[in-house]
Amino acid sequence: MQERQYTNRGEYETYKMARALQEQYPEDGIKIYANLFLSLNDGEPNRQIDHLLLSHRGLFVLETKYWSGTIYHEITLTQLRQECAAFWPIIKDSLPGTIRNLNPSEFFTLVAKTDEALEGYANWHDPAQQVKTTMAKLHRFLKGHLQIPPFVHGFVLYVYPPVECQHDCRFKWPA
Repeated sequence: MQERQYTNRGEYETYKMARALQEQYPEDGIKIYANLFLSLNDGEPNRQIDHLLLSHRGLFVLETKYWSGTIYHEITLTQLRQECAAFWPIIKDSLPGTIRNLNPSEFFTLVAKTDEALEGYANWHDPAQQVKTTMAKLHRFLKGHLQIPPFVHGFVLYVYPPVECQHDCRFKWPA
């Protein structure tokens, strides 16, 4: 089978990572499916899945973003205000309107880039919400068709190449 050409760099980087896992853990029987559309005829819009990995350990829904900058993943206005108390008036005025108007406890993703306006993603545009919604729909569907539905795990992968860091910012795998 010939692999298709990827046009999205983030999805391609995720695919390479999934292939490496597949080769490193052949005993898990990992199957990789890319750019799937989940249509459950439940009156809701179809869900697009960047990558779905099936293995003996469960199903893994992967949402991929090729975003640069500092990413504040799944935060609330309350958390942001506490973390940035000294600069809150400036930050509040810099937030996109869609974020400023959120409920203070509603989650969103914020992207900060040097010398650029802040980008905010909430509701259907928030990658964390996309994954949660897809996981729930997939689990409900499988629960209705299987005696024992598999575990459904979800991840948002930010796969933009890292920038040099002035302090120890390396990822540490839990022991």
